[in-house]
Order: sequence, then structure tokens, then C-alpha cells
Amino acid sequence: MKLTIIAAALAVAAPLAVAGVAQADAPSGTLEVGYTRADFKVTGANDFGVNTVELRGGYQLNKNVGAEMEGGFGVGDTNITAGGNSGSVRQDWQVAIYGVGYLPVSKDVDLLARVGYGRTQLNISGPGGSGAGQGNGATAGVGMRFFPGAGKNGFRIDYTHYFYNAGTTVDAFGATYVRKF
Repeated sequence: MKLTIIAAALAVAAPLAVAGVAQADAPSGTLEVGYTRADFKVTGANDFGVNTVELRGGYQLNKNVGAEMEGGFGVGDTNITAGGNSGSVRQDWQVAIYGVGYLPVSKDVDLLARVGYGRTQLNISGPGGSGAGQGNGATAGVGMRFFPGAGKNGFRIDYTHYFYNAGTTVDAFGATYVRKF
């Protein structure tokens, strides 16, 4: 299942990459800051969500191909129940790296698809003590960027699915401020 979804995401991004090589533009960079809500589904535990302040840096080789790195830190605790015990969870940090395909649909709007690898650390505490746990794996997502008046300042909304360790999946929805350089 995971490989099928990753292959589908690559199939979407590959034509964008090929088209981008043929229509090279000047390289550009972006910096982003924003908020992401990640909803975890873990086998044997109730579903829960964490809130993240997200920082992202990107480099666009041309109008259709780029790469980005992101990192974030959790804000706030979330109450969870697992195996009849209650506790709380907080995201310590999250990092990921992506290959990105862009599809400009107007001078102000780009659609994007991205495929990469991510890692997250959670801090869990309950009646029996506390500890940290990490998840990692393939990631794939889609989104849209909007730059009013084709300017350098804009915003982005996106959805990313994380194919983490066996029994754990994460669906994340984010909104960020984007600055082009």
C-alpha cells in the first residue's frame, strides 16, 4: 500500500520535473513559517493530534522542479488514552526533506506535489512515567501557493501524509507565510 501511494505521487511529480527541465527559469529560494496540525492514527491507542510551528526552506531550480527542507516544534499537550491509561503527548520536533514538483496555473498561483522522508519525536507522559518515541518514513503531499500580484510575499496551504512505522500514519494540514528570494 505504501509503495503504491509513493509510486502514484512520483507519477504525478515526474511529468512536472521533465517539463521543468525543458523550460528552465532562474533558480529561486523561499522561506516559510506557519502552523501545521498533524493527526496521528496509532494501532492500540486513540487517535490524537498535535500542533506544530513549522519552518521551511525551499530551492526552486526552475518553475517546475525544486526541493525543500522543513522542521517544526510542537506547541501544547494533547490528552490521550492507550490500553486503559490516560496521559498526554507533545510533539518535541519534526523534520523532513522533499523533492517538489510545481505546476504554475497563473502568475499568482502554483499547485505543488511533494515526495520525501520525515521523522517526528513525541514526548509521552502518564501515570507510569514519561518517555520519548520517534516515528519515521516516507511522506507525500499536495498543496497550493498564492502570491498576490505575482509578488514575493504569499501564503501556502498543504496536506501531507506520513507513512510512519508499522501501525502509525499521520495526516497533516498546514498553512504558512511564504517569502520568495
